[in-house]
Amino acid sequence: MKNFYYILGTEINCTASELTEAYKKLTKKFHPDLNQNDNYFTERFKEISEAYETLIDPARRKRYDASLKQNGLYPLVKAPKQTFNLRPKNTDRIFTLMLLLITVVFGYYVYRSISGTKTIKANTTAIATHTTKHHKKKTAKAGITPIKAITPANRYAKTIKDTVSDKAPRPVQAVNKKPVNISTVPVVNTAGLNTGVLYAVSIKSNVTGVVDMRQSANYGSAIIKVVPAGSKVFVIEKGDIFYKISSDNIIGYVPKWTVK
Repeated sequence: MKNFYYILGTEINCTASELTEAYKKLTKKFHPDLNQNDNYFTERFKEISEAYETLIDPARRKRYDASLKQNGLYPLVKAPKQTFNLRPKNTDRIFTLMLLLITVVFGYYVYRSISGTKTIKANTTAIATHTTKHHKKKTAKAGITPIKAITPANRYAKTIKDTVSDKAPRPVQAVNKKPVNISTVPVVNTAGLNTGVLYAVSIKSNVTGVVDMRQSANYGSAIIKVVPAGSKVFVIEKGDIFYKISSDNIIGYVPKWTVK
C-alpha cells in the first residue's frame, strides 16, 4: 500500500493548505513538461498527483486513513521528508561503465608490467646458464680443471685485458688522402645488406670499460658482441632507449647514452 503522506513529504495530521503547498513544490520539480521524454519524472508526477487528489478530498482521505489503520500503518508519528534522486538513470550507467573500463585498463597495464619483468629475468638466467655450460664443455675437452665460474665481472675484466694486450698502440703515420664523408659510407651487416650511416662516434662506457651490443633493442635480448670503450662505431638508427649501430661489420643495439 502506497504511503501518500510519504510521497508528498507531509505529516499524517497535516492540513489541506500544507498538502497544497507540498504539491505545488513537487510539481515544479517533476512536471513532465519540464522533463520531456523521461519516464522517471513522468512516473513520479503520477504518484504525486494521485496522492494529492486522494488526500485533498476529505471523504477520500477519511477512507484512506481507515485503510492505513486496518493495515497497522496508522498513526504515523512523522513521515520522512520527500527525497528523490534527480539524477537520470542513464548517467549512473555511463559512470559505471567508465569506472569498469578504467579498472580493466589499469589491470591490463599492471599485468603487462609484471609479465615483462618476469620475461627479462628469465632471459638473463637462460643466457648466464648457457654461457656457463659452454665454458665447462670447452674446459673438459682441453683437460683443464675449471678454477672459477664465469661471472659478468670476470668476463668484463678478461675482455679489457685481452683488448689492451692484443691491440697495443701503434705509431700514427701521416697520410695525404682525400677526406671521406662518413655519412655517405654504407655499412654491410652480417646479412650482407647495405644500411645508411647517420654518423660515426666513439663508444662510452661505465666503470666496466665495455658495452654489450645486443641482438635487439631489449635489455633481455642476447649479447652478440662486447665493444670496448673508445671503439669507433657507426650509428644507423636512433631510438628512445637503444641506438642501432655497426661495429666491425656487426650490427646490433646499444644503450642510447653510450653513443649520444
